[in-house]
Amino acid sequence: MLITASVLAGEFLPTRRKPILLSGLGLSMFTFAIIAWGENITSQFSTVAELFQYLTGTAMLILLVLLMPPYRKTPRLPGLLRHEQEQE
Repeated sequence: MLITASVLAGEFLPTRRKPILLSGLGLSMFTFAIIAWGENITSQFSTVAELFQYLTGTAMLILLVLLMPPYRKTPRLPGLLRHEQEQE
């Protein structure tokens, strides 16, 4: 539901911050961790590994969102080329 709210709030636009999306991803990480803990307690180890993969995949998505604008400036190609020419 938080992902839908994020889309409806227009957080997919590069100039907008993404608090609802990050909250939804954080909540899903918490959910995966709690379910994995419960599965580990009940000795269902095959699903624990799968849930850990979901947890790490969600963490990687959070990092990717934080590396995108507006949290980080977008490098411009002409600026990169100019920097390379100055070094030569």
